[in-house]
Amino acid sequence: MKSWIVVVAAALVSVGAVSVGAYFDNAPDTEAIMKALFKKNSGKFNTALKKEIETSPTDWEALQKTTGEIAKLGGDLEKGKPGKGDEASWKKLAGKFGADTKALHDAAEAKDLAKIKASQKAIGGSCKACHNAHRE
Repeated sequence: MKSWIVVVAAALVSVGAVSVGAYFDNAPDTEAIMKALFKKNSGKFNTALKKEIETSPTDWEALQKTTGEIAKLGGDLEKGKPGKGDEASWKKLAGKFGADTKALHDAAEAKDLAKIKASQKAIGGSCKACHNAHRE
């Protein structure tokens, strides 16, 4: 009976360790998010969004897909960890970035090119403050 309890306890500890490991493995990687958004010639924000905004007539379906991906990445950023600086500042700046990326997607859903461009400008203008405070 005691050996059965030890086996069950070991199994529970093992499952718990795997669950905790999976939780940390799924935590957003700030660097990966930034690369997905801003990497030269392949970033969603710098490459795909600019191309889709300049396409005439506007392919709203493609634009909405891209802005949805940008909004998802922008929302995940706040869940990550800063390279340096304090958590409160990170939450504030990354939270604003997430809100700005959501506004971008909302503008695409509304098919409002002027609001898309305004959101694009707000997102691009947020880089320096965050990098000064949190980039290693």
